[in-house]
Amino acid sequence: MPRATGKPTRRSAMLHALPFALCSALCFTLAFPPFNLALLAPLSLIPLVRLAQTTARARWAGVPVLLCFAGAFGYHHQWMFAVTAAGTPLLLAYLALYPTAFVLILSKLRFKRVSPWTIAPFLWVLLEIIRGHLFSGYAWYCIAHPFEPHNNQYFFGFLLAFPICTIGQFCSLLPDFARPRFSLRISVSKLVLIAPVLWLYLDFFAPSPYEIDSDTGILNVASIQTNVPQDNKVAWTLDQRIEDFQRMLDLTREAAQSNPDLIVWPETMFPGYTLSPAALQAARDAGIADTNYDLFFLQFADALTDFQRELGIPMLVGAIGVDDLAFDLANQNELWTAGAIYNSAFLIADGEIQPERYDKIHLTPFGEVMPYISRFDWLESALLTLGAGGMTFDLSAGSRPTVFEVPCRNRNRLARIVTPICFEATTPAVCRNLIGSWPNDADLMINLTNDGWFGSFDPARENHIQIARWRCTENRTPMLRAANTGISCAIDAGGAVTESLPPRTEGILHAWFPIHGP
Repeated sequence: MPRATGKPTRRSAMLHALPFALCSALCFTLAFPPFNLALLAPLSLIPLVRLAQTTARARWAGVPVLLCFAGAFGYHHQWMFAVTAAGTPLLLAYLALYPTAFVLILSKLRFKRVSPWTIAPFLWVLLEIIRGHLFSGYAWYCIAHPFEPHNNQYFFGFLLAFPICTIGQFCSLLPDFARPRFSLRISVSKLVLIAPVLWLYLDFFAPSPYEIDSDTGILNVASIQTNVPQDNKVAWTLDQRIEDFQRMLDLTREAAQSNPDLIVWPETMFPGYTLSPAALQAARDAGIADTNYDLFFLQFADALTDFQRELGIPMLVGAIGVDDLAFDLANQNELWTAGAIYNSAFLIADGEIQPERYDKIHLTPFGEVMPYISRFDWLESALLTLGAGGMTFDLSAGSRPTVFEVPCRNRNRLARIVTPICFEATTPAVCRNLIGSWPNDADLMINLTNDGWFGSFDPARENHIQIARWRCTENRTPMLRAANTGISCAIDAGGAVTESLPPRTEGILHAWFPIHGP
């Protein structure tokens, strides 16, 4: 009997795509921590490009790609299920849409006399750029991140993907060598591009950290790594706050024995309500000292400033910033109101909280704000109740960068410090904006972060460092990471981790950074 002809069925299209999707998703998973098989990141493109070349029903072939990459991203985001069990599947589906779109677009272009292997690196990096900006951006797990950092992560991703796709195209043509009239179909444009790509990789994008000479100042920084689990932090009882505060003071006193120029606490680890001087004064004026809220509003702040005055060493502390705080002690249902609340960094020097603070500019999407959705309070509240009970998104975004100046005892220089908070260290534009906010670039980035959200999943902490290293190389600026639950570390201007503490432990990190400012 003659064989039936026609388009493959949906089932056959999906079965055809499944091994390609599995192979690609597995390579992608193994490229990142804890496996760190970096070369598999660009190699994961080859099965996808090959699938786009061979599938007859791209729409249905994309289903296995979507499911397999949802599983790959699910492995790396397993910590999120404890934060929002309902919201995590939506995030995974969203992230998996990008490799799926990669296959669908390539499959359409194959009929336009454009080699999928030629367009693949450009398309993949373009999709990563879109993912890094859309809905406030999510620039994690990019193809270049497992490798040594270079100047621009997206272009370096293209540098990696292009040779891999060239090799992939050549391998796909090997069966054709047996044909009598075979002609090697590698485009001239691709051969022309390989030379400058290799030159850029080997020369222009090679890291070149600042050199330390006899005129370079050295800033000695001590970072306090706290270990407050995030479930405790969300429901931080007064007794826990007092206990954790005393432990932080003990660690700080121990760190001060080495006489550093600056001591750093992680993001929002101050246990009181705020360190904003105007808000503290409003609490005093309202007579808070005569109520049960004295400890929460004033005593923690007063104890910390007195402690810093005793040490004589400037402290950079993560705490809540508040504008326009007002009290009505007669109203037991709402004793105080705030005009705006921020995730902030404060500098304490000479026993005084300095008036300049940094308010986090780029709020974490779906962690501190819901892009677009947060404009509708009722909708945001309903979604939080459904997907993340107990959380509130009441933070406002800061409006401008802030540069903190800290005296550097070595050669009497002033160290200029900027403080990307939490996931801001993963966002290229934010770090460039902060560093470029001074007439001369800042000397140091200090990333105050709370990585307690990652729970016991340490690979996410390692990936956070991977991405932060790129910010250092791109801006030729070192970074200190002060992380609750770790991993606190020092990263030089070339993206190399020079000092670190183990995760999920308390500890003190001592690091030294070159200062080139006045």
